[in-house]
Amino acid sequence: DDVDPELLKWLESYEEGVKKFRGRAFTEAKILFSQFLEFYPDDFLAKMYLDRALRYEKAPPDEAQLEQGYAVFEVLAVKPPATPTFEEIRSRVESEFKNERVVALLSQITPELSDRAKAEHDLKKAAKELGAAVKTSDFVLPDGQVPDIGSMAGGASVAFSMKPDDVSGPIVNGNTGVVLVVNEKQDPTPQEFEAKKDQVRDSLLQSKQQEMFGLFVTNLRTDMEKSGKIKINREEMNNLTKSREEG
Repeated sequence: DDVDPELLKWLESYEEGVKKFRGRAFTEAKILFSQFLEFYPDDFLAKMYLDRALRYEKAPPDEAQLEQGYAVFEVLAVKPPATPTFEEIRSRVESEFKNERVVALLSQITPELSDRAKAEHDLKKAAKELGAAVKTSDFVLPDGQVPDIGSMAGGASVAFSMKPDDVSGPIVNGNTGVVLVVNEKQDPTPQEFEAKKDQVRDSLLQSKQQEMFGLFVTNLRTDMEKSGKIKINREEMNNLTKSREEG
């Protein structure tokens, strides 16, 4: 009852202007915001809407439909198509090439590291022979994270089904190749097990699948090497390993 009827009238005018603006009726929005500013000349939002309505009336912006609604965008500049020089894309080409080589060589190095560590019962020795780094983590839970590995809920979850001193199969995740050894294991309390039993069961299933796939890849690589279908470039593998250590 205490609200000024005149204010309500112009607020309705303002809201109608916003609707027209969002409906891309920029000429009508311009008129409504102009009328509103005659009575409330210092209103910041109305000034902004009027300014944009004047601009968009002459050159309406494009819009794109999104899941949440619509996005209105305006092209500020257009660059003609041109083939970049080698110097302009050199760093990107080098980075992509190295990443591709890393992934390819990891698929060779990681299974070999796992095979050597199992044969020698010594991961540190096998890693030294191949120029790989050995790191030790703190105790970690199945839903935890480990630096350089990431989530323990993925392929690394095999660790929770291993015994102390067991060596895992190869685990390759993007640009990271890992072989695990369990140094020490703490069994969960009955309360902890009950709370996480479903998660543990899923992790064990996933780890077994990952281990079986790793063994399949290892056996396939061994068979293809023996038959001469593939040949590992040891020199290139060593060079890449050294460059990763230096980086």
